[in-house]
Amino acid sequence: MAMRGNSMPRAYYCFVAGFPDFALDDPKLPLNSKGLKADLGDILAPEDRVYLAELFYPVDNKNFLAVLLGRLDQAHDPLGAYTREELEDEVRVPTRLPRYMIDFIDQYRAGVSGDTHPENILAAAMYTALAQSNNAFIRNWFAFDRDLRNIVAALGCRRTKKTDLVEREVIGEGLVADAIRRGSGADFGLGRELVWLDALLRGYQASLLERELAIDRIRLDMLDELTVSSDFTLDRVLALVVRLGIAERWLALDLARGREMLTRILADMKSGLVFPEEFSLRIRGGSKHGDNR
Repeated sequence: MAMRGNSMPRAYYCFVAGFPDFALDDPKLPLNSKGLKADLGDILAPEDRVYLAELFYPVDNKNFLAVLLGRLDQAHDPLGAYTREELEDEVRVPTRLPRYMIDFIDQYRAGVSGDTHPENILAAAMYTALAQSNNAFIRNWFAFDRDLRNIVAALGCRRTKKTDLVEREVIGEGLVADAIRRGSGADFGLGRELVWLDALLRGYQASLLERELAIDRIRLDMLDELTVSSDFTLDRVLALVVRLGIAERWLALDLARGREMLTRILADMKSGLVFPEEFSLRIRGGSKHGDNR
């Protein structure tokens, strides 16, 4: 098991405080996830870039499987850590991939059960790997993400009357996964364990767009919870990356809903931030840039 870091979190005052405002009447964002990720590659301390990379593992999974499975018609997502050419080389002789991907290559070539999706096997391995991250935000965010996706998958099986597929669609182990597999009750017996489950179940009674909106509102609530005491630390930066991705998605799906999401995201990003006196004095003293040490 990876050891948890105990050092004082690095603060990114200028980045968080200076994050550009979004104009709610403008359908275009002042920056996109690709540009933000590139900027953070320059801003973040080397040890923190590891966690930014972990945040984008789901994108890497998609790109990696497209190459490994020969899905030549699938577009390559530039948010991933590797180009398509790099992945082609890595699939042949892996040297830079995360350990769980390297293990999956061996597993896939040895033969994957026909009733199990490769995507689910790889995702389960990813969640297990990220549960060992040295960053608490990464650990908690992906544990939540796994639980949310598992419940959404199970609700989809119920809606289409294909509950026999739940076992295949649910990823990983633990209290939530086990409860979903047992399938007892409308809330899987998890109503007291997951404070967001009731909102998800209500949203699932509406249209597809409203269901997606309910899911992303739950995600934003969880980002608030995970960063309530983070101020200007890396956790707040990582949450900003996730929030921007949500905003991009909704502006592409539905402009009105996208603007609603932006209103929420803008309020969340700056709420509760308190500059330390040391930083305030530095600004009043005429320093152009804050100290990100």
